[in-house]
Amino acid sequence: MEQRRDVQGLRAVAVLLVLLYHFDLGVRGGYLGVDMFFVISGYVISRSTLTGIQKEGRFDWRRFYLRRIRRLLPAISVVSVATALASLLTLSPFGQQQTTTKMLMSAGTYISNIALIKSVYFALDSASNPLLHLWSLAVEEQFYLMWGPVILGVLFIMRKSGARMRLLVKYVLAATLLGSLGLFVLFIRYEPIVVTWWGFRFLNGSGIMPSQLAFYLPITRAWEFGAGAMLATPFWTVRTRIKHHWLGDAGFVLSSAVVGVAVSGWMPLNETAVIVAVVGTVGLIYFAQYVRALKFVLENPAIVKIGDISYSVYLWHWPIWVIFGALFSRSLTATLVAVVLTFVIAATQYKFIEQPIRKVEKLRRIRGRHMVAGFLTATLVVSLMMNQFTPAVAKNLIGTTQNELDTHIVDEPCTGRVYTLGSASSCWYGDKESVGLAILVGDSQAKSLSDGFVAAARNLNMNALVFARAGCPFMSVDAVILCEKTEWRADMWAAIKTLGPKLVIVANLNYLYTEEIEYEIYSRAKLRVSWGNETVKTIKRIKSFGSKLIIAEPPPKFSRDFRSQVSLFNKSFALEPFAQVHERLISTRAAERRAITAYGQSQIFINFDDMLCSRTGCSQFINGKLAYEDPSHLSKQGSLEMINKITGAIHLVLDAK
Repeated sequence: MEQRRDVQGLRAVAVLLVLLYHFDLGVRGGYLGVDMFFVISGYVISRSTLTGIQKEGRFDWRRFYLRRIRRLLPAISVVSVATALASLLTLSPFGQQQTTTKMLMSAGTYISNIALIKSVYFALDSASNPLLHLWSLAVEEQFYLMWGPVILGVLFIMRKSGARMRLLVKYVLAATLLGSLGLFVLFIRYEPIVVTWWGFRFLNGSGIMPSQLAFYLPITRAWEFGAGAMLATPFWTVRTRIKHHWLGDAGFVLSSAVVGVAVSGWMPLNETAVIVAVVGTVGLIYFAQYVRALKFVLENPAIVKIGDISYSVYLWHWPIWVIFGALFSRSLTATLVAVVLTFVIAATQYKFIEQPIRKVEKLRRIRGRHMVAGFLTATLVVSLMMNQFTPAVAKNLIGTTQNELDTHIVDEPCTGRVYTLGSASSCWYGDKESVGLAILVGDSQAKSLSDGFVAAARNLNMNALVFARAGCPFMSVDAVILCEKTEWRADMWAAIKTLGPKLVIVANLNYLYTEEIEYEIYSRAKLRVSWGNETVKTIKRIKSFGSKLIIAEPPPKFSRDFRSQVSLFNKSFALEPFAQVHERLISTRAAERRAITAYGQSQIFINFDDMLCSRTGCSQFINGKLAYEDPSHLSKQGSLEMINKITGAIHLVLDAK
C-alpha cells in the first residue's frame, strides 16, 4: 500500500502537540494530540487491512496481528526496559522506582491503562511515573484485539448476505461507534448521575469513577479509532471526489482551524474539546488528499520524517522528560536539550531497531509469538530485578526502605489484646503490672508519633493505647472543624471517660485545618480562634475526668518531600530556612497557645523544633537518618528519635502537682 505522505505529516503534528503539552511549552490542549493519533491509527490500519483484503480476497488475521507486533513491540520493549534500568540510577527508591516497576509489568501485558484506572490522569504526579504515557498504546492495542474479529465478521456477512443485510451491518457499525461516543460523553458530563446507578456504586467504592472509565477504556475510545476507520472503509467513503482543488484547500484550512480551536485552550478542555479535535482530524485526513496550494504544509520532507519517527518520539519523550526533571531544574535550556535528545534517540531507534525488524529478511523470520514471549520475559526479569534492587538503593541512601518509613507500630499486627469501644479501637501496649495508662489520640499526627509514644510509655512502665484517625482531629463532637466520622469522636470521649487514664496526649496536625483546608463560611482568622477555643474545651473535659494532658505540637512542616528527590545521582538535600518553616506553623500555634494562656492553665506542650532545626535551618534528618515519611509527618525512625523528648514531657506532667 502506498503511504500517504500527508498522513505522515499529520502524525508529526500530533506528536509535536503532545511534546509541547508535556514539556510545558504553552499549548494547553496539546494532549489532544493523543486523540488525533487514535483517529490516524484507525484510518491507517483499516486502510492497510482493506487494501490487503482487496488484493488477496481474504482477511489474513495472522498477518494483521503480526504487523502490529512488529510495528510496536520492539520499540516499546527497548524503551520500557531502558527506562526501568535508568530509574534505578536517577529516580527515588521511595515511590518513583516502585511506580516504574508496576508500569513496566503492565506495559509487558499491554494493560497500562488498567493499571491507572483508579487514577484521575490529570491529577497524577506525572513526574514520578516515566512510563505513564504508555496508557494510550494499551488502549490502542486493546482496540485492535477487538477490531480483528469485527473485520472477520463483517467480511463474512458481506459475502454471504444480500443488500439488506449489508445495509444492516453498515448501520450496526455506525450505531456501535455512536454508542461508544455516547458512553464517553455520558460517563464524563453526567458522572454525578451515572455514579448512582447499580454497578457503578460498587466501582465508586473501589475508587473507580465513570470519568476514569471514559478516559482509559477502549470501549469508550473506540469511536475515535472508528472515525478514522470509516474514512478507509468503502461503504463509508464519500464517493464524489472534490474536483476543484480550492475546495480541498478550503476544507483543509477549516479542519485545521477546528483542531486549532480545540488544542489552543480557547474552549473548555473537556469531552467537547476531544470531539472537536476528532472531527477536525477526520477533516484533515479527508481534505489533505485534495489540497494543492497547501500541499507543502504536511508533505514537507522534514515534517514527513518526524511523522515517520513519531512512534519512537512519543515513546521516548516522556521518560526523558521525567528523568531530566529529576536530574536538573526545569529550565528552558533543560527543556530544549530534552527535546533534542528525544529526537536524536528516536531517530536512532527508528533506523536501527524499527526499520530492520520490519524490512531485514533475517529479522522478519522471527515469529510473532517469540517476540511477545521475549518482551514478557524481559519485563518480568527486569521487574523482579528492580524489586530486589530498589530496597537496596534505599538502604544505601538513607539506611531504610519505603515500607520501613511509613509503617508505624499501629500498622503492625497486634500481639496482645485489643481495646474497642464503638469505632474507637487500639492495641493494648504493655502489661497488667504497670503504674498507669497513657493514651495518645488525634489524627494522622498521632499515628506518626505512635512509635516514640509507645516506647516512652514502656520506659515509664506505663500501659499505652493509640487512637488515630487520619483527617479527623480530636476535639469536641460538635466542633467547627469537621470530621467525617463524628461517631469516632463521641466514642473516643466515652473511651477516655471509661478507661480513666493517668495521661492523655493529644496530637493533631492543627495547621491542616486552619491554613490549608477551605471552609466556605469561615475565614482563616476565625478558624484559628475556633481551634484555640476547641483546644481549651478539650483540656477542660479531659481534666474533668481526672487525667493529665499534654498537647503534642506538629513537627516542622517542609515544602518538599525529600523522598521524591533523593537518588543515586542526588544524595544531598539542602536545609530549609528556619523562618520559612516556622512561618507555616506559627499562626495556628500562636492562636492555640493564646487561648490556653487566657484559660489560665499551665499547660505542657511537646515541641519538636529543636530536634530538627537550628539557626542555620531545618532538616528532615536526625543523626543521619531520615525522620520524615512526607513533608508533614514523622517516619517510624523519626518518631523513635523523640523518645527522650516524650519521656521527659510525661515526667514533668505526672510529677506536677
